[in-house]
Amino acid sequence: MKIQKETRGYKYGKSLAVFVGAFFQILPDDVREEYRKEFLNELGTYHKNHVVRELEEIREFDIKNPVHLAKLIKESFHLMYQRTTSGKALDGFLENL
Repeated sequence: MKIQKETRGYKYGKSLAVFVGAFFQILPDDVREEYRKEFLNELGTYHKNHVVRELEEIREFDIKNPVHLAKLIKESFHLMYQRTTSGKALDGFLENL
């Protein structure tokens, strides 16, 4: 991945990656890699040019479910006002996770 200029959106994504990375570290060793894999798989379905209501189908958020966490992260990007900002935030997140 190419290194982006530290824009406001990129800094947000980078900081969010630090937070999520710290969360991954507190997961038990026996589930950490599978959780991370499922999380990244779901996150990979994010479309910068397409707004989807990610949380609509989740009745009760469960942090133990990696798909729920990925959908929450994607929803935060969808809620940003400008698509270019959300794209830079996603780039910052993925490059620093």
